[in-house]
Amino acid sequence: MAYLRAHVRKDAEQETDQIVFEQIGVLLGGVLPPRTAAALYRAAADIPGVEEAPDAKGAIGRTGLGIAREDTAHGNRTEWVFDKDDYSFLGSRVYRTKDAPYAKAGALLHSTAEIDHAIVDKAGQVPVKVPGSTGKQQAG
Repeated sequence: MAYLRAHVRKDAEQETDQIVFEQIGVLLGGVLPPRTAAALYRAAADIPGVEEAPDAKGAIGRTGLGIAREDTAHGNRTEWVFDKDDYSFLGSRVYRTKDAPYAKAGALLHSTAEIDHAIVDKAGQVPVKVPGSTGKQQAG
């Protein structure tokens, strides 16, 4: 956790804990080695204000286990959504928790969905579907 706090870009208007939480969320959307993902989950669990959101909903309506943190200074809540069976990352959403001139409390500000992941040999290459494969698609 100390490494993450020391290496995130500081913002005078946002608390460091929120910046670290959001940066971990950015990393979760990529393909990570299992040990790296586990280390990030452990680091997120140690951030003050992080809590469970048991029925979080992603961008395309699927519910899952959620991990959330509210940025109380700005009135935004960020939730990460994970599959209830295999804990794969499904996506995220950010919504208002306080009324603001641009949005009322409860308004959705941003959401993402993880639809599919693939590893290819070079940039721009399109993955080939293998007939009969049972690869799981991810979405949120």
